[in-house]
Formats: sequence, C-alpha cells, structure tokens
Amino acid sequence: PNVDALKVTFSLILFTLAIVGFFVTGDDAHDGSSRQKEDQIEIFPHNIGDDEWEVISHPATLFMKKIEKRGETDENDSIYSMKMKVPMFWNPVMLSDELKETDIRSYLGNNGQRLMKPDEAASVGSFTEVEGEGLVETIFVSIASYRDFRCPLTVENLLKRAYYPGRIRVSIVDQIIQGEDDACNRPSPYDNTSSSCADNPQHAICKYAHLISYYSMDASLSVGPVFARHIGARMYRGEYFAMQTDSHMEFVDGWDVDIIQQWQSTKNEMAILSTYVSGVNNKTIDLQTGTSQTTTRPYMCDSVYEEDYDEGEMGHMRHDQQPEGEPMIKGTPMLHPFWAAGFSFARGH
Repeated sequence: PNVDALKVTFSLILFTLAIVGFFVTGDDAHDGSSRQKEDQIEIFPHNIGDDEWEVISHPATLFMKKIEKRGETDENDSIYSMKMKVPMFWNPVMLSDELKETDIRSYLGNNGQRLMKPDEAASVGSFTEVEGEGLVETIFVSIASYRDFRCPLTVENLLKRAYYPGRIRVSIVDQIIQGEDDACNRPSPYDNTSSSCADNPQHAICKYAHLISYYSMDASLSVGPVFARHIGARMYRGEYFAMQTDSHMEFVDGWDVDIIQQWQSTKNEMAILSTYVSGVNNKTIDLQTGTSQTTTRPYMCDSVYEEDYDEGEMGHMRHDQQPEGEPMIKGTPMLHPFWAAGFSFARGH
C-alpha cells in the first residue's frame, strides 16, 4: 500500500448521500438526541468484551471453493480452509413501536426494507461527559494498517489533535509480522526512546489506552484493505459518529469539533463526508501546531473502470490520485457521487 504521509484538511471536506439516504431537517434530525443522552451516556466507552467474539471462515476460503469448481486447486490449498476469531457486530436489543424486543438491524429500517425513522436514528449514538462542557457526541474511528510504520503516529495525532480526545474510541486492525513491525497501539519508536507505556505514561496512545480496541493479525493472512476494514467495522459499539481513515494521516488541530460542525451544516441525517486527502508537506500543514496551511482540496473525478481480475466480464471502478485545486464552492460541503475508503465520516447508524 501507499504509505506516503497524507493529511486530512477537514475544512475542505466533501460530502455525499448514503445510497438509501433521505433528507431530515436539522431540527428533526436532532430532536430525539437530547431525549436519549441520559440513557446513552453509560455505554461509552464500550470495548470488546470476552463474550463478544465469533469464529468465521477466512475470506480466501470462499474464493478457494469457487476455483475448486474450476479444477484449479490441489490438496496443498487446504490451508485456505482456516478459521478466524473476530469481534461480533454490535447488535443490542431494541424496543420496537409495539414494545417488542428486536435486534438493531430490524429496528433501523427492518434490515433495509424501509427507511429508518428520525426517532429511530436519534436513538443510536452514545454521549460522554466532558468536564466543564457537559455531554458531547462520541466518535468511533476505524483504522486498518498493513505493516505501516506511520500507524502509531496517526493514532497519536488523532488523539492529540482532537479538541475532546475523551470522546474518541479507536479501533485498530494491525496486519504485521511479529518481530519485524512495530505495533500500532504503542508509542512509535521513531519519535520516542521507548515504545513502552511504562516509560511514556503521558503519551497520547498510553494516556487514552482505554479508548483503543486493538486487533492484531499476521500480515501473511492479509487479503487487502476491504477485509481488514470489515474487521474494524465489527468493533463499532454504538458511538454517535463513525469515521474510517487510513493509517498514514495527519490531523489538523481541533479536527473533531470541525468535522462535526461540517456534518451538521449538511442538515442531513444520512450525510457522509468523504474525500481523498491532500499530501503532507510544509505547504499544507504546520506539523508543530496542527494548523492547515492550504485552501486547496482534491476533486474526486479522476476515475476509471477496470476489468476484475477474477470476473473478467465484470468491471469495477477505481479512483486514481485525484487532481487538487481551489474549490469553486466554499463554506459548505459539496455534493458529489463518489465515496473514498481512505476517509469517511457519518452518523454511527
């Protein structure tokens, strides 16, 4: 993967609608949230418990079964029948309109059969107490890393640059080779004399260790970023907002307040902020202060269809490195048709 340092300039973020999206006015979208705050404050942070795991087949198993039918495998390929222990998806018991117990996916739109209602949307999302500020919305941040030495620096900056770091819960899927790669849930040895939290108790990763859920897997089991991000999404536990980002990022100071304000400006409960991000250099961000130094942003328009390597007749869309320039629309997110896996921010539901 490309491990060039990247930057999230939140003042330049774009947004798109979820494919099943619908418009809800700002007042309607948040009308139920105040009623839910007291009930939802106690469940943050909710890290993965011992009883919240399940065993699944490694995704290569399905692929091997597929090509077995074509006679392209032999007995040595049986290694791909392996199982993996992963976190269960968040699935709390909810009460339906008829006051019957149901699961979260049935409650929120009957498993996609209908649009969720504003009061249903408002019932999902935890809050946490900030001293002197009251209750603030929580943010779940999912990071998938493949042998990326910048991953610990990304997690450190994510927490250190946040205005309210106590509202953030980070899930890390770390695909590494033991003995060769540094773990992403420890201070980076590149910036510290020791990667031990005992030696660096005030380091952001150590100070907020209780807000980090960490999943490590051998890099040889990696099958690309999609499956790693799938495992990361399994660690979501009802936070108000959900964010996905790459493992080689810089963050501007106060990014959490800024990005929430931008999301609120869309006045759309189903809005998703997503963009390719700018590269990091001394012209785009002050790494000492976390201040953005640029007013340009990438445009997600350089996209092509590629032939699928397995299903030759079925193409898929790929986004190249996007062109960057001064936006013509300023002061508000811009509607566009594409979504970028490297940065995505939306409501947790």
